[in-house]
Amino acid sequence: MRPTRSFGAHRLVPSSGPRCPSWSVQFQFCLYSDRANDASPVSCGSDPVPMIDLEDPDAMMHVGHACRTWGVFQVMNHGVPMMVLDDMEASGRKLFSLPVHQKLQAARPLDGVSGYGVAPISSFFPKLMWSEGFTIVGSAYEHAQKLWPQGYTHFCEVIEEYKKEMNKLVKREGAGWVTVPPIRGALVVNVGDLLHILSNGLYSSVLHRAMVNRTQHRLSVAYLYGPPSKVRISPLSKLTDSFHPPLYRPVTWSEYLGTKAKHFNNALSIVRLCAQMNGFVDVNDHNGVLVG
Repeated sequence: MRPTRSFGAHRLVPSSGPRCPSWSVQFQFCLYSDRANDASPVSCGSDPVPMIDLEDPDAMMHVGHACRTWGVFQVMNHGVPMMVLDDMEASGRKLFSLPVHQKLQAARPLDGVSGYGVAPISSFFPKLMWSEGFTIVGSAYEHAQKLWPQGYTHFCEVIEEYKKEMNKLVKREGAGWVTVPPIRGALVVNVGDLLHILSNGLYSSVLHRAMVNRTQHRLSVAYLYGPPSKVRISPLSKLTDSFHPPLYRPVTWSEYLGTKAKHFNNALSIVRLCAQMNGFVDVNDHNGVLVG
């Protein structure tokens, strides 16, 4: 069965457009804010997020250690051409630089996940999120045609090329918020909730956030890689026994996304079967590292 690919926390739907692949992409563009309480993120941790050279013979060992201890890491020498990353960033900035009335041509429906608008998770926060987002589920064709009726093909081509490079990449073998300084050409990798469930809590699902700052706009492009939406995910049998019982019940990706939409960061607790017994995870189902 072919795995699901997506950008952002949105499930895959079959592609109906003729020009782009069946996957999803989410751009997040954080707008400049001049409010006094919108401070730049400050690192509270003493250790930096691990940087892993994928050409290192011991790279997989380092990845495993980072997944167990951090739940997040950066990779370099990953094989994704710098031109592809630059084109993806330029396409995101081009999209968000459009006039608002033009972006609203592809506005996200109230009951939908695809299109232009504020982040769907904004309802979980008391303060207004100084950001705008654009989510493409399935084919980019429909959205791009609305935004650029006469010139949408380049946008689709860039997304297709980025998708191809991301697919190639994923197929290769302290307390407080920790800032992840942007490193040109490096990619940040977060362990997600489903991998946390598969590992029975051994691999940490890290809490993370995006922050605005006072000097420049911020552009984030998130790519998720997971199973087909109807496949049931549960702790691997080789990681469970009488001393390490399964901590989570079986759940499909589509079911878990529905739970995540309702309960956000408490979603793991909703599918949890029993209290901590194996020492892998804390009582909040996330590790103590907060990445901002």
